[in-house]
Amino acid sequence: MNEAEGKREANRQQMINNRRIEYEKEMEENEETNRVRMAQILLGNDEDQEEILNLRQSNEAQNHAEIVIEETEEEQQHRLEYLAQNRSNKVAKTHKVARKLLKNEDSVPVHHCGKLDEICNYCCAR
Repeated sequence: MNEAEGKREANRQQMINNRRIEYEKEMEENEETNRVRMAQILLGNDEDQEEILNLRQSNEAQNHAEIVIEETEEEQQHRLEYLAQNRSNKVAKTHKVARKLLKNEDSVPVHHCGKLDEICNYCCAR
């Protein structure tokens, strides 16, 4: 068993080394290709200059793109109805809380915010 484990470990190390060497070669090739392409671009000798320009423009367009959701009239109507219903529910809840009677005003904690031109550190009121 010990000999088999030793062979497995040696094989594992060999595979790791092979992958590392392969990765380093691939990176060197990519770097060389990039250097050559950049030199061609900078010198203006690039045959695919229009293609590169299009790629740059498309990359910039993707960076600034916005997702625009197209909705049908039915979906828009449903969304507007939902928002109106939601808004009316919130107004009703707020109105209900505002109409709540206080049995004793002394039970309401009083907080002095200070000057009105400063922001309160406690409640963030102005």
